[in-house]
Amino acid sequence: MPRPTPADRRTVLSGVLFGCGIAASLIDLFIFHLVLQWHHFYDRSTPEAALVADGFFHAFGWFITVWGLFLLADVRRRARVV
Repeated sequence: MPRPTPADRRTVLSGVLFGCGIAASLIDLFIFHLVLQWHHFYDRSTPEAALVADGFFHAFGWFITVWGLFLLADVRRRARVV
């Protein structure tokens, strides 16, 4: 079995980041918002703090999603994606 190249590792990392970001966003949307009817991520404080925590959770999820896409674009620019 051939050793993975740096491009292979970066491709896998981009897929993991993209998948985690999408999963976090979908879990928050479907589980917390639609099923449980929680419209905030953190529920142990004031409503304002809960909304801020939910905003940070969404921002983090989208940040790692976009990071994964930029990493994939960089791998594609440098080498052929297998």
